[in-house]
Amino acid sequence: PATRCFVGHGTAPDAMLAVMRALTEAVQSRLAVIQGARDAFNRAPAADHAARPFAWLADFTAQQLLPFDAVPTFESTDLAADLDFLLRQLARVGLDRVIVADLTRPDLDIPVVRVRVPGLACFAVNQQRVGWRCRRLLL
Repeated sequence: PATRCFVGHGTAPDAMLAVMRALTEAVQSRLAVIQGARDAFNRAPAADHAARPFAWLADFTAQQLLPFDAVPTFESTDLAADLDFLLRQLARVGLDRVIVADLTRPDLDIPVVRVRVPGLACFAVNQQRVGWRCRRLLL
């Protein structure tokens, strides 16, 4: 049987919340494969990428371990304080523009916003899509 690896990504100013989000996403990835395997039992071959070796994991295991207590965290229950913290962190690395679009549909009464920070790259699992930061290091 192929070795499978399930990854979760989570982010939040609060380190514990970020870990919980990452673990939740990893579990959801695993459950999706379990459900998909049941749905496609004996009908479809395993995805090509599912059996590839996970050499990139060596990069993580080679890192020096850091006690979780040493991970920077910002805990707050105030949205304004959270936003102020995030804006300060962005400004600290030279990202001083944040674009926010309110996409809320009044008929649904569910607040929705889209946030863009010029200079940040989106995360995509796509080896054909190379962002500007990666290109800068390659050229």
